[in-house]
Amino acid sequence: LERRTLLSLAIMPALTLLLVWTNHLHGLIWSSVQLDRSGLYPVLSLRYGPGFWIHTLYSYLLIIAGSLTLIRFSRRAQRLYRQQVRIILLAMFVSWLSNAIYIFRANPIPNLDLTPLAFAITGVLVAWGFLRFQFLDLVPLARGAVIESMRDGVIVLDGWNRIADFNPAAEAILQRRLSRAIG
Repeated sequence: LERRTLLSLAIMPALTLLLVWTNHLHGLIWSSVQLDRSGLYPVLSLRYGPGFWIHTLYSYLLIIAGSLTLIRFSRRAQRLYRQQVRIILLAMFVSWLSNAIYIFRANPIPNLDLTPLAFAITGVLVAWGFLRFQFLDLVPLARGAVIESMRDGVIVLDGWNRIADFNPAAEAILQRRLSRAIG
């Protein structure tokens, strides 16, 4: 990502943070914050302001854009990469869904935010993905732009002499499908 792109992506989070810090002056993030003691335990009862909804829309659009990018990548990726992407998407979905249930007040237990629990589940899924599908042991996402388009056959081995990647030219030279040999 270029510096200009990163800066433009940082504008909304920085503005939202500023609005949170100064919310007591304008109520644009939370128009009302109360402690609800009517249930078994006290919980915060929040009424969201327009700044909150704008930030939520921005965040959800970024989540959707990232998910679509991963889905598009997985369609042309090798089997191991597709499995890695599925774990990432599942982890994202768990967190997003629990947050959406809380924000849109669809939880059967009013004002109970399950997002922290969902982040714990997400952490377990990602940790499992690291161990099971060798996240970060293999080549990064951008490899397709270089290796796939090469005319020369390339087989990449990791530090443990496992096949980490290959290109279609290598399969043609060896006259063998290598997709099951990854890892």
